[in-house]
Amino acid sequence: MIRILILSLLISSATFAQETKPKTTLQKSVEQVKKSAKEFGNLFKNKDQAQIDSSNLQAGSDSLKKVEPVVDSIFPPVITNLMVNFIVTENKPENPTATKMQGENYFELQLDYGQGMRTSYNFSTLKKDHAFGDLNNDGKEDLVLRLYSNTGGNSDYLDLCIFIQTPAGWRLFNIQPSSDEALKGCETGQFIPQTIENGLLLGESLCFTDTDPRCCPSLKYKTTLKWENNELRFVKKEKQ
Repeated sequence: MIRILILSLLISSATFAQETKPKTTLQKSVEQVKKSAKEFGNLFKNKDQAQIDSSNLQAGSDSLKKVEPVVDSIFPPVITNLMVNFIVTENKPENPTATKMQGENYFELQLDYGQGMRTSYNFSTLKKDHAFGDLNNDGKEDLVLRLYSNTGGNSDYLDLCIFIQTPAGWRLFNIQPSSDEALKGCETGQFIPQTIENGLLLGESLCFTDTDPRCCPSLKYKTTLKWENNELRFVKKEKQ
């Protein structure tokens, strides 16, 4: 009888401990994932962080496998080389120290001029983040690349880099600021390239009124540009 009583007490205690043990809720798990993702993302935001070469890392059988990007989704490496060489050459008179950082899906170039003066340039190496298509109607694929730059402030500048395929290969023909009034069709704002169709560059113009906060343009247009005399020119815009 005593043995049965003791056994009953042990079972009751184990059951109580199991029922009162804290359980990880779905919300808590999501918050932990978000926190981890945020900390991981900050590695790329911190310009002084050392870059990690993960090319030799192998996923174990019990870990998540690294997803390799589809080759067709990445634009030709020659584009990256042309872009970097142009930026370095243009800034050569100031003799800055150049630091190149190649990510899995992006490229960043930092130019340090000394005395705290630094400019960084970055662009995605994924085709989906740029406009590809036949811009000059010669039957070959061309590219309007989005190039972002920052001189140390809170704002990034966007330039449109036009690459044309010639018989000799890819060539950088022109660079035009997205804030150019002649491109976006409004006084204040910027043009975001999206696709190239039927020899025309289609995109979105984000425009500000005098009362709009700097974060939030209230006017949006579907804008069409064309390639003429080696530069992009405004064709039309339609309010969305």
